[in-house]
Amino acid sequence: MIKLESEWSKTDKVHADVAIVGAGAAGISLAIELEGYGFSVLLLEGGQSEYSKDSRNLYAGDSTGVPLPFGLKGSRPRFMGGGTNTWGGSCGELDDEDFLERDWVKLSGWPLEKKDLNESYKRAARFLKLQEPVSDSVDVSRGFKQISGMDFRFITGTSVLRFRSEFDAHLKASKKIQLLLGANCVAISSTDEGSAVKSLKIAGFKGSTVEVKANKFVLSCGGIENARLLLNSYEQDSYALQRNKNTGKYFSDHPIAPCATVVGHTSQQGDLSFEVLSVLAKGRSTGSYQFMQQLGGHPGIPLPFYKLPYEIQKSERVLNAAVQFYIQEPEVSPVLISLWRIKNYIVGNSSSIEGSDVRNVLFHPLSLVRGILGKKMGARRLAMRFQIEQSPNPASNVTLSESKDRFGLKKVSLNWAFTSLERRTIDVLIQHVAKQFSSQGEGVINVDTALNSDRDNLPPDLRGGQHHSGTTRMSESADNGVVDVNLKVFGTDNLYVVGSSIFPTNGWVNPTYTIVALSCRLAKHLKSS
Repeated sequence: MIKLESEWSKTDKVHADVAIVGAGAAGISLAIELEGYGFSVLLLEGGQSEYSKDSRNLYAGDSTGVPLPFGLKGSRPRFMGGGTNTWGGSCGELDDEDFLERDWVKLSGWPLEKKDLNESYKRAARFLKLQEPVSDSVDVSRGFKQISGMDFRFITGTSVLRFRSEFDAHLKASKKIQLLLGANCVAISSTDEGSAVKSLKIAGFKGSTVEVKANKFVLSCGGIENARLLLNSYEQDSYALQRNKNTGKYFSDHPIAPCATVVGHTSQQGDLSFEVLSVLAKGRSTGSYQFMQQLGGHPGIPLPFYKLPYEIQKSERVLNAAVQFYIQEPEVSPVLISLWRIKNYIVGNSSSIEGSDVRNVLFHPLSLVRGILGKKMGARRLAMRFQIEQSPNPASNVTLSESKDRFGLKKVSLNWAFTSLERRTIDVLIQHVAKQFSSQGEGVINVDTALNSDRDNLPPDLRGGQHHSGTTRMSESADNGVVDVNLKVFGTDNLYVVGSSIFPTNGWVNPTYTIVALSCRLAKHLKSS
């Protein structure tokens, strides 16, 4: 059943076998899996069934590093369904090498192998109603071209897109799951020694507070909020959880950006995916992400990617990476990038701007006008976009600021930071693709000016995938992580974390399919334990 604050606030305590904080992809799939095993479940969603400013404002905070393209608030929907409210539906398995310890990637390696997730991936495929194994290669007869020297991978789409609407009827009718809306977790109370969670305190927007008791507790609030809740819990006056030094460290997202223009491509129409997307969009030239949003997902439609083979990753000592080809606007000029940065600052997505950005806009008005007119006139190019793994970096982290939200929890301070390995990976990736195109007569790769002129940093128009990961990473011990191989928080008996925050490394593939697989795996573990 689903209860609003006016309903759940009528009691002082609520109890279930398992209490789950967060009703996004991880929380809803975990709750439904546990229901199938006969568990009673409390699913606690801080937001409502629809978007609200009150709820969204709880995600406000400081950003001191590379700004998230949509900011801390704009990149994390805070209402029933969580990130699936803006999800394009892309599903793909992580690669075998993503689970390996690589001596050139510090702190790489999962405490399990890819094969250990095979059954969970199959269960996730059934849950998401995928028609074929996600890891299968696309048959080239479908109109997609393979490029020699690149691994051909695709991400397929699910029709199970907006969990809020997909599972609304199921949750309303469920006798085992209670979904409490507007139920914000504001405290985690543990035993005297901090080894087990006794209860949670939830608070509503109308002032209600209730104690939540359960045998097992699970945090499933996303790559930033999971860490924030744990960090706040360490600072409680009494009955605080044992502090883990790794909580909040190793924040990662997928660095994504257009990086080059393909000139002189000579193959048949539809062979690289860019024309296929345009045809499916009925003539609208658009990037694949925007295309998926316009069509409300892409069920059954494969989106091809061309991946850097592991042999090249190993010999060049770089990260896992892939490229995709699509039609988009021409390369963004420096003055438009400055305007974009100023806009981010004004709307609160970034906490600072450079003086050079202001000078660019003030002193180059003609370039600014030409750039804006060019975008409005619909100029297009065949672009290459990279999507790469981010290496575990302790300087890329989530910490707490001194300012507090309306419930007294300290807000987030995010520092999204990169190492030189990310930039080297981009350079090796572009060079490798350019070499393959040239040798096969497929055209020429013209690297974008902004990327060429700054040889040390990532592109200024970098977009994250809103794939926040790594802040409560899985590890064999508390020395390098926050949760163990079964997702239980080190030093506790009954607290678990699920979602992309537990990823030790994030590969290049979109994370939601793996998140659902991990929820299925956790449900099975809780059943057996």
